[in-house]
Amino acid sequence: HEIWTEILRKHSRLMKANQDMIVDTPSQSHLQNAALVLATWQTLSPWMRGDSEHLRQALQEHMGSKAAPLLQPILQLAVFIAQWVRGIDTYTLMRTALKGLRSDYGIAFDTAWEERPDAGVSELQVQRCFYHELFTREGARELSACC
Repeated sequence: HEIWTEILRKHSRLMKANQDMIVDTPSQSHLQNAALVLATWQTLSPWMRGDSEHLRQALQEHMGSKAAPLLQPILQLAVFIAQWVRGIDTYTLMRTALKGLRSDYGIAFDTAWEERPDAGVSELQVQRCFYHELFTREGARELSACC
């Protein structure tokens, strides 16, 4: 109970201290998620006795790294259904998914979009990551291993 109370207290402080990072609706959600991860990190890492790598991995798993392999078969099924039912080609489906991802990022991420439909190429590059920026700002750069 005390640990959870401490995590919530730190989460609240992080939300208040980093309000300037909220620039649109998605960034509010990103800040809530990142602040919870960071508050958990700050609360539990002193108890890890120098082995905080396991905690970092657990937090990454919570944020989705374990879910990624599970999502691949679901994505493959979605592609199959879209092609079979709607006659949508794979490129159009992936292009639409990338545009949705870009929208989910919002303007708190700097992204570059390149599209060459004649070559079947749509590319989304993340040039500035909200999470990396927050974790670095708060002195926990090691949490932004994805960036």
